[in-house]
Amino acid sequence: MNTDPNRSSSQRLNEIALMQEAAVPLAEAALLLAVEIGEDTSIQPYLDKINSLADDFSFYRRATPDITCAKAMISFFYKETGFAGNKSNYYDPANSFLNKVIDNRVGIPISLAILQMSIGAKLDIAVEGIGFPGHFLVRYLEDGGSLVDPFFGRELSTHDCKILLRQISGGRLELDNTHLRVATKREILVRLIDNLKSIFWRKKEWKQCQRCVENQIMLSPKKSQFELQLAAIFEMRGAQIEAETKYKEIIADQGFNEDIRSLAIKRLLSFSQRPTVLH
Repeated sequence: MNTDPNRSSSQRLNEIALMQEAAVPLAEAALLLAVEIGEDTSIQPYLDKINSLADDFSFYRRATPDITCAKAMISFFYKETGFAGNKSNYYDPANSFLNKVIDNRVGIPISLAILQMSIGAKLDIAVEGIGFPGHFLVRYLEDGGSLVDPFFGRELSTHDCKILLRQISGGRLELDNTHLRVATKREILVRLIDNLKSIFWRKKEWKQCQRCVENQIMLSPKKSQFELQLAAIFEMRGAQIEAETKYKEIIADQGFNEDIRSLAIKRLLSFSQRPTVLH
């Protein structure tokens, strides 16, 4: 936990990025990302609120021994505590900032999932994040693998998952085991940032986009498309020298796959084909 006031959020995130999967503090990392991307807040009060939610759920669970853990969480999290999916303003960036989700009691599937997973972690209840396409889910292992939709607060059967996937994919995908794969904590954090990046990209808020991508690069264990996205953001911001430098770095680095390097070459060539403006 980041208790040193002289240590920045970026320094702490760098430490977290180097941790083994089991040691990654998911809620702390999500709160630090909110600070890095634009929120002016202290994270400790929110970690304390998550601890308080865990204490409250522990009490609630003892009072409801006859129902499954998933059902108890659904009742506690949505009915007793008042969390909900933000149906009226889904693309509000606040839905992906964990501090705002805690304050406002609304979020999107992945941010609400992070809260449930964090409550579970405090109580040694195994709650997995499931990287379902377009709609993050959670699985409660204590119940033999009950799947929960954290946005609507309901349990899902296999049939429900099939219907949900068809709706999300426009009928192009049929459910298989790959769609219910457990997501690592780093994958969850990268996907959380992806939601914010998409919002900022549509708004052409390039400074925030850059912060998003830089944090995705830090959290990604392999050379990835995020480096290419960073170069594109430099272009969007009119920083041609930085863009050219980044594209050249990608081209020279054999760690990137051929597709990414080929795209970097095309972008770099486009600079030389632009007409010179005479003043």
